[in-house]
Amino acid sequence: MIEVTLHRHKKPGHTGYQYDALLDGKILCTSRDPEYTACRVLQGMGIDSPVRFRHDWRGEAGLTLNSVSWGAGLRTEENTNAGPRITKWKPFELKE
Repeated sequence: MIEVTLHRHKKPGHTGYQYDALLDGKILCTSRDPEYTACRVLQGMGIDSPVRFRHDWRGEAGLTLNSVSWGAGLRTEENTNAGPRITKWKPFELKE
């Protein structure tokens, strides 16, 4: 099982937190949805194994997923009408 550490920090001028997802001390990604974003990065690296996310500010494990590929297909959605909830991930559409 892969263990990814999440480090949270405030981004100046923004509400809420951003999170660095670290694997062996190296940043995989910085995101407001770090677990699922990190899964997409790991999948892009050819990794598909169980993964556990550890919160460094709590010193304990958070989310554990049975496979990176499963997590790569998900995202956390939150808006003024609903949320937070887990939904299917889709890439952003590029507008010309």
